[in-house]
Amino acid sequence: MSHHAASETLTGLSEEAFIACLGQQPIETKALIAGLEAMRSAGQAEQAESRAELLQDTLVERKALEDALEVMQARVTWAGDVPRAGGSWLQEALDICGNLWDQKALVEESGFDKGIPASESVRRLRLLRSLREGVLCHDRTWGLGVVVRMDCFYKRVEIDFERKLGHQLSLAYAAETLQMVGDDHLLVWKRRRGEELKALVQNKPADVVRMTLRSFGPCTVAQLQAQLCPGIVADADWKRFWDSARKELKRDAQVIVPAARSEPLRMAETEASREAEWFQAMARERDLDKLIDSLEEVAGRS
Repeated sequence: MSHHAASETLTGLSEEAFIACLGQQPIETKALIAGLEAMRSAGQAEQAESRAELLQDTLVERKALEDALEVMQARVTWAGDVPRAGGSWLQEALDICGNLWDQKALVEESGFDKGIPASESVRRLRLLRSLREGVLCHDRTWGLGVVVRMDCFYKRVEIDFERKLGHQLSLAYAAETLQMVGDDHLLVWKRRRGEELKALVQNKPADVVRMTLRSFGPCTVAQLQAQLCPGIVADADWKRFWDSARKELKRDAQVIVPAARSEPLRMAETEASREAEWFQAMARERDLDKLIDSLEEVAGRS
């Protein structure tokens, strides 16, 4: 969906239809955020903010706190990271997470009162809330790690890293430096699916490069080599590996391979998400009964 089309889509969604969206179980949070962003772009910033606040409050009432923080992160970005009228982002974070002492500790260690951009504080808070026993994370110094224990009283987390078992980090430092990793991350494959990864290196090197870009973001050829050698690709095999991967990647529209080695390879932007497409279809509907029927159908498939 183009930027212009998205804007036109949102301006056609009535307040009544928006309220109907909030009545669904679960609420399609990502789609609604995408729609509100389009509304802002169409010059309706005040109306978008009002609806976003209502969306956030509704999610808090339903205990969908991670979704509420996702809405807050969008609102903080829209506001340019400045405190909102009548309150502060710190207070909003406390209102979302609740009054339990452990949740307060996570908010306090996220840096809302440390002079950093509020959007970064929300990111840190979301990361801290995701740290729990058994969760995988990554640190530039210590590599892949598994969370052993969260200690909100002493405000620290214990992690078994590849290069240092039982390492303890302050929550503030962990929030700033750690990255969460999913099952599709290159390092998770290395740890849990080593033989499969070796087969990919031999037979589908371009797939390994794509996985690396998804895991670590844009990389120059030198950075790519540093990520893969020697732990995943042997130094002696790098030239063969890269020549084969590059040949295929140049035919792949989803990967941008620059002419200069000093410029990074990166994944191309993907098409609009399924949620945004859903929102576009809902916004075109003018019959409220049909809209509600469609929303119920979506909710039933979730």
